[in-house]
Amino acid sequence: MEKEKRKIEQAGLSTISQNIDLISKTLVANAEKITQLNEEETQRLLAENEVLENKLTVLQDTYAELNRLPVWPFGRNTILKVASSQGIPLLGLTGIGADLLNILNSISPGPPP
Repeated sequence: MEKEKRKIEQAGLSTISQNIDLISKTLVANAEKITQLNEEETQRLLAENEVLENKLTVLQDTYAELNRLPVWPFGRNTILKVASSQGIPLLGLTGIGADLLNILNSISPGPPP
């Protein structure tokens, strides 16, 4: 499950980075065109660049945030399995196991005889 989740996150990061790349290339292309345009076309292109720059900022922030999230190589179930397989024998070694068993028996005495 964790691997699937990470694959989805990676696919999202890949899509975001492709969009960042596309917008960046568009901005560069617009910068090269701007000197060859008349005033009206220049104003339209500048307005388009402003929208693209806003999108670029949002995408870069989102990418940075998603990339910052920790990805653990194990899930909650794995932690519980390891903790219970190691913790129960340790309870017996420390002497707490008998007390814990008595408490559990007092809460739930078990099946009737």
